[in-house]
Amino acid sequence: MAAGFFAGFSVYGYFIYAFLVPVAALHALWRLRGAPGQGRLVLWWMAGLVLGGSPYLLGMLLIARATGGVHGFLNYITNSLNELGVANSPMSLAERISYLRNMVSWTMLDVGPSSMMLHRTLPITFPGTKAALLLAVPALGLIAGLIRPPRSPGLPVITGLFLGMCALVLVFGNRLWLHHAAPLLPIVYIALALTLDRFLARFTPRIGWLALVGAIAVVLPLLAGNTVDRQAMFFELARTGGVGLTSDAIPRFAEDSLQIGTPTHAFCPDWGVFMPFEMVTRGRFPISTGFASQDAIRTLCGGKDVLLALMDGQNPDRLPVWIKEVGWGEPDITVYRQHDGAPVLTAARWHATSAEHAICPN
Repeated sequence: MAAGFFAGFSVYGYFIYAFLVPVAALHALWRLRGAPGQGRLVLWWMAGLVLGGSPYLLGMLLIARATGGVHGFLNYITNSLNELGVANSPMSLAERISYLRNMVSWTMLDVGPSSMMLHRTLPITFPGTKAALLLAVPALGLIAGLIRPPRSPGLPVITGLFLGMCALVLVFGNRLWLHHAAPLLPIVYIALALTLDRFLARFTPRIGWLALVGAIAVVLPLLAGNTVDRQAMFFELARTGGVGLTSDAIPRFAEDSLQIGTPTHAFCPDWGVFMPFEMVTRGRFPISTGFASQDAIRTLCGGKDVLLALMDGQNPDRLPVWIKEVGWGEPDITVYRQHDGAPVLTAARWHATSAEHAICPN
């Protein structure tokens, strides 16, 4: 039951893991074959799966209740999916296959962290060696395991997980980015470890040390290359402070907000701000993930300051319009910048005690 629960709970954590659940189910059936009470154990696994994913069901029931029933729920889900465009990739099948090849390559070579945090890629150490060790060697291990005993479910299961992630990319195309494919990285490393374990198990203790030396020689290029690449990444992060949504300007804004001594309501309508803000400020401020001038006026009239955080470059004309609509005078404005001076985030703060303010509703 526990295995089924964690499979279901992983899907609740992030929907992409639904593509791996069939492999987990097949593995459970394989492990339970011929066991006493096999049918009962399979039912327990399925019950655990449902229990693990039950927060999804609970959330759907709450949405249905809030939207007035099944019809309102379906409208809400349809509108949300259309707005997000999760399945609106314009790619053809051939383009999706090419994109999948790139995603696998970029994930193995750790292109994602530098692309997302620096908006550029860094030179990769031993790229060809990495690709050979993380793909070709496990593939040979899988073939050898299918041809010659002893057979182990490890590599077939890992291969299934790999194919599940490939199916995810093929279904959603370029609506996914490298953080969605991140599970591929531990999958290929586990596949290499299982292959080396199978290789070492075939030798007698007398010559086993020679095989161990060979396995270490295989792993060393990966260890050295990853160490060099990670150090280069850390150096660039320390030098630049990150870029855009990963810039340290956002946590600096949150740290500065901790100095606020008056009751304040934070409005973070742009994606990528409210989560680090909530973590750094330890939930000190009530937060809204949207902004409406009437909500701001209501907050100010209730005696709380209003703190508005806007990411640079996203509808830059909003702030002057909202300042006029709120009608509470000019707010205190602070621009938070990257280390290179590029603006990242603009914070506007209205004080409830301001002498110039709109007429509060009764």
